[in-house]
Amino acid sequence: MAAVLGLTAIIVGIWYFVGQSERDEAILSPQEGSVTVRRGFNTLSLSPPEVLKVGQGDEIETGADSRALIIFVPEASAELGSGTDVTLNRLSLPEDGASLIELEIRRGDTWHRLSSSDAEMQYEVLTPSARVTLFPARHHIAVSEDGSTQVEVWEGTAQVRAQDTEVEVQAGEYTSVPLGRAPAVPRPMVARFLFVSERDGNADIWLLDEEGREFQLTQSWADDLAPAWSPDGTQIAFETLRDGNSEIYVMNHDGSEQVNLTHNPTADHAPAWSPDGTRIAFESLRDGGRDIYVMNADGSDQVRLTVGPGLNLAPHWSVDGQGIVFSRIEGDTNRDDLIDRADMGAFFFVDDKDGTVEGVWDRRMIFEQVIFPWGRRIVG
Repeated sequence: MAAVLGLTAIIVGIWYFVGQSERDEAILSPQEGSVTVRRGFNTLSLSPPEVLKVGQGDEIETGADSRALIIFVPEASAELGSGTDVTLNRLSLPEDGASLIELEIRRGDTWHRLSSSDAEMQYEVLTPSARVTLFPARHHIAVSEDGSTQVEVWEGTAQVRAQDTEVEVQAGEYTSVPLGRAPAVPRPMVARFLFVSERDGNADIWLLDEEGREFQLTQSWADDLAPAWSPDGTQIAFETLRDGNSEIYVMNHDGSEQVNLTHNPTADHAPAWSPDGTRIAFESLRDGGRDIYVMNADGSDQVRLTVGPGLNLAPHWSVDGQGIVFSRIEGDTNRDDLIDRADMGAFFFVDDKDGTVEGVWDRRMIFEQVIFPWGRRIVG
């Protein structure tokens, strides 16, 4: 969800920066690399931070290692991955009446976000093998070189039609459509696992997919540790020593765009996502002790929640997202003259808004966070 919120902020910002376009136009915003637009006999090449108004009939192609956003209205957008080729077949967004977006994908990866509650808005995606109707939520569509289509639904629903057959794909499901065949029966997306390995000499983060394939996500000279999936499975928070001390970073699910969130000269550890994906709790030594902090998913508004005594460790969010459970070590229980992680700790609950702390020995805490979220996208 953090990625979704971040994408929404980008969309709104670009929309108002460019100004309201004509209702039959969309805004193309290259995010990385190069983007080509073919318009009749003319060809335009764009790169960040350029933006361009595009309309019906325009063909858009992203280059290698490139990404772009097509913003139809702030509530509807498509994110184009590397090596993607699409055409705006139809685009009708009247001020008062039914709106229609029809995007043709010939190849590549696209993420679609439709958040409008307007029942009149229709969002159709055409591929060589299927027609997909998207309903408000977030969807991923991948079209291979041979025209086969895979549709993943992360939120909401989608209807996929091919060869006189229609299937409805629910959140957490996917379907595939080979060229010339009907859609497969929707199936649950399978979990993928993150782990840390020192096989290359230092600790890096790896991913193990459902078919047993392993992909290295980080390749830093320093140790990368404690990976944590975002609730929607699009991002991974982790701690790394690459800046000379332990910092909290975030990266995309495929290891791309590794960004420092904490930027602090003292150590930050153990990131944990809130259930709605908008915030991250973590440990920090920045104020002299080891305490629990929280920040927005983009690293802004870093706030201290606990003030001693002892060591405050291992934050985990409660199911309802109203606070954080953590372990507190206050004494030298193993009598080695140190108060450290080897000592016995009690569990506490801290309200993430006002910092109120209370013990949780007498309350029933249930943890149901998604540790390994959905995802079948090929990595590497």
